[in-house]
Amino acid sequence: MAEVFSSNSPCMLGKRVLSPHSHGTLMGGQLDFSSKKRRLAQGLDQGSFDRSESYQQQQQQQQQQQRSPSPVRTGKRARPLSPLQPSAHFPSGGPAAGEPASSHGGSGFFGGDSFSQHQHQHQQRAHRTGAEDGELAALRREVAALRAHAAEKESGINMAREENGRLKEGMGMFQKELERLSAENRILKRAVGIQNTKGKELEGQLHGLQQAAGQAAEYVKRLEQTNYALSVRVQAMGSSGASDFMGGQRPPDVF
Repeated sequence: MAEVFSSNSPCMLGKRVLSPHSHGTLMGGQLDFSSKKRRLAQGLDQGSFDRSESYQQQQQQQQQQQRSPSPVRTGKRARPLSPLQPSAHFPSGGPAAGEPASSHGGSGFFGGDSFSQHQHQHQQRAHRTGAEDGELAALRREVAALRAHAAEKESGINMAREENGRLKEGMGMFQKELERLSAENRILKRAVGIQNTKGKELEGQLHGLQQAAGQAAEYVKRLEQTNYALSVRVQAMGSSGASDFMGGQRPPDVF
């Protein structure tokens, strides 16, 4: 800073006068700004408490970067404010009494370097907070989508389990029916075996009856032949008369 503000002579700032009595108010503004900065840091730390571990690590890295010297924007000079024109950053108005209000070489409170550094840090914190909030909202949407997908998969699994239960019930009924048919088949096989045995027995009996029928046919044939021979003999004897039979030769025995 090129200007040097003396405590003995007032200095014109634009159209306003910075008197020596305003040093106390400027120092109060600096203290108020420090307390606001601490509250802002506490609010940021409290707001990032519920973030994930990756964001906490990123926050720690950013806090470490904040502790290191930040680059200072040069080329711009901050216009000092008078007690009659307070700002949001200096609500009290000026420095404490007894301290110089001047800035030598751009390193004082009203220097462009210090004010720009605080403003730059505040903008960085606000930008990081907005970016982290956006990433957190994106993660929440992704988690909600994953939960919906998991719920859909769980619903499909429940439907598959119900279908599996119905299939198992149907398989149980089919198994019972198969066991019943198997038992009936065994009974039928046993009955068929019995029928086959009886059929074989009947076939044997039929063969025996057929043989007996053949023998009976031969016996009937011999009886018919014998009967015919007897009838011829009787006719021959009847023609010769009864006296011849009594006085003549006896007919031979047929049997």
